[in-house]
Amino acid sequence: VVVLRDGWAQDASVLVMDAGPHGAMNCGHAHADALSLALTVDGSPLFVDPGTFVYTTNAATRDAFRATASHTAVTVDGASSSEMAGAFSWHRKATTRVTHWRSGRLGDCVVASHDGFDDRGSRPFACQRIVLRLPMGGTTAWVVLDRFHAAREVELAAHYQCAPSIAVLAQADGRVQFRREGADVADMLAFGGTASETRGLVSATYGTSEPAPHLAIVRRGSGALTLCSVLVGPGVAAPTYREDQGALSLVIPNGSTELVVLCGEGATARLGNFALDGVALWGEREVGSGALLWWEAVGARRVAIGPSVILDSNTARDTGWIAGSAPLNSN
Repeated sequence: VVVLRDGWAQDASVLVMDAGPHGAMNCGHAHADALSLALTVDGSPLFVDPGTFVYTTNAATRDAFRATASHTAVTVDGASSSEMAGAFSWHRKATTRVTHWRSGRLGDCVVASHDGFDDRGSRPFACQRIVLRLPMGGTTAWVVLDRFHAAREVELAAHYQCAPSIAVLAQADGRVQFRREGADVADMLAFGGTASETRGLVSATYGTSEPAPHLAIVRRGSGALTLCSVLVGPGVAAPTYREDQGALSLVIPNGSTELVVLCGEGATARLGNFALDGVALWGEREVGSGALLWWEAVGARRVAIGPSVILDSNTARDTGWIAGSAPLNSN
């Protein structure tokens, strides 16, 4: 697993990504949960694993709890990332790979992929998940980018399984508000797809289950496709999102500054006079002047601000920079 956290106190916000092997031996107890997420916000669960419920008394229910759509993960044309054969066996198992991992005081980033949809009639099919933790003063912004390349038209759905204690409220400006016991927990804004709520099931202990909100962000298309989900504190102004030929930019208001995210793998990502050729870059700039305060990047080959080329490398690099300093440690 990969863990991103904003602290170690009991009220910390912690995200866990399942990026390991499908299971042990014959994977009898595995789920189709490649690159699935679980998220705790301020010490309380927001997105959760659905659990097991039962083993043999109800085959259809067991398969439903094991399916990708029951997890905070992505389906393609409704299919799971791994194919079930029986109650304790699998026809095909997805293989995951973590390609980049960077963590520090300026945020965290993990980039991972899996091959679970490679031979479902859509070859070649790339499936990549990028998760960012971005500090915003006393709170945290989470960005989930699900990036694909499909050779035919497909329906993509990014699923988010909420905890039973969460209530979901759709707002007029398109954001989704999460509440617990009447108190605001966080707001989610979805880009690249349409969000809708259904009812899922969560099993906290074997043999029991209870209803819980379930969100799906859906998009149809082919070629380079991205589903972007941004989770921010209650009342934070809406981010600005742009997508162009597979490259994307995201700006999150943060008082007198803005958090910026660029993804440019396969195409140059641009934001004002800022340009990236690489997997992902995140940073902070002043409102008005646009002056950069800091940035970090993974898988970067070229970074430029106007005519000034900050990084130009034949190989992809993980690196960064803080205003008035030498580059951050890179590798």
